[in-house]
Amino acid sequence: MKKVFFFVALAGMLFTSCEKEVDVRDAYVGDWTAEVSGAIVMNMDNEPMGESPISMQEQMSVSKVTTSGDELSINGLICKLKGKELIFEDETSTASMNGVDTHITVKRTGSAEKDKIVINETYEGTWTMTMLMMSGTISGSNVITLTR
Repeated sequence: MKKVFFFVALAGMLFTSCEKEVDVRDAYVGDWTAEVSGAIVMNMDNEPMGESPISMQEQMSVSKVTTSGDELSINGLICKLKGKELIFEDETSTASMNGVDTHITVKRTGSAEKDKIVINETYEGTWTMTMLMMSGTISGSNVITLTR
C-alpha cells in the first residue's frame, strides 16, 4: 500500500510541476488602434509663443520584450507591466532642426485593461535659437489611447 501511495504522490508532483505558468502579458500582445491627442507649447519669457496641437490615429503593435519577465514593447517603447499599471523610464532627447536646438524630457504613466491601454505623456524642456539669441521653454502633454 505504501508503494501505491508513493507512485500516486510522485505522479501528482510530476504533473503539477509540468503545468505552464500563464504570462499575463499575452493578453496585450497584438495590433491596436491608437488615438493620440494633446498639445506642445513653446514659451519665451514665460509667454506662450505658439501651441502645436497633436491629434492623430495610427496602428500600434504590442509585443513581449523577452519570453519571461514583465516587460512589454508598445511600438518600440519599453515599459514594465505591474498588475494593471505600466511603468516607463523617463526619456530625454536633444535635437536640432532649422536652427532651433531642443532638449526635452518625456515622462510617461499608463494603465492596461483587457481591451484598452492608456499612456499619459508630459513634456518639459528648453529650446534655443542661437543665431537670434532667443530661448525659452517647451511643455505639453499627450494622451495615447489604444483599443482593439
